[in-house]
Amino acid sequence: MSKNESVRDYKFGDDELWQKADALVGSIQRDIADFAPRKVDAVRIGEIATIVTQFKNHPTDQELLGVVSTATETKDATALELRKKLSAVRNMAVTKYGQNGKYKTFDFGALSELPDTDLYRTAKRVVRVGTSFLVELASEGLTAAMLTEITTLATTLDTNLDTMEAAIENRDIKTQERVAIGNNLWNTMVKYANVGKSIYEFTDEARYNDYVLIDDSTPPNTPPTP
Repeated sequence: MSKNESVRDYKFGDDELWQKADALVGSIQRDIADFAPRKVDAVRIGEIATIVTQFKNHPTDQELLGVVSTATETKDATALELRKKLSAVRNMAVTKYGQNGKYKTFDFGALSELPDTDLYRTAKRVVRVGTSFLVELASEGLTAAMLTEITTLATTLDTNLDTMEAAIENRDIKTQERVAIGNNLWNTMVKYANVGKSIYEFTDEARYNDYVLIDDSTPPNTPPTP
């Protein structure tokens, strides 16, 4: 966990949080006459409802992870196609020059193991070197069109990497926002649930229980807890 990562104040899932929030709003609306002396009216109930709506409308982590996964799959597909194209040029070069001299100028490296950023740089270098040796390698099948395809794939890979990284960053940001909204909702719920428990603590056990947000089996005549 990073130093700046937010922590949830509630110890259950987000879906359960808004279900509890909806139930709490329903209970307060039902008991609005009893809440009136405590200055809890429709406007203050709306405070909870507004945060619930904000929370429900915020992208879930599953959605954000899906965007990251899609971007990663797109990037991986481009990288694989680029590796195939570079492998073909490598075969042409080794057939023409062996593994010494001009072949080493390409510096293909281990294509199957190159990180994506290194793959991009390798592709750019192969295009430069391949262009300078194009006449010599034409006998092995190398064409300017092939080098153009490699350039296009390398550019696409660079764009795909940026898209993937942006999706990862957006997921991190939205996750922190969601935790902040959830904590605001939870703390607001606790505030009004405690009002409800204080109203019914000694008069109505059933209604008191409607305002218990965490079932800890505490008897209704003990000090209120969240």
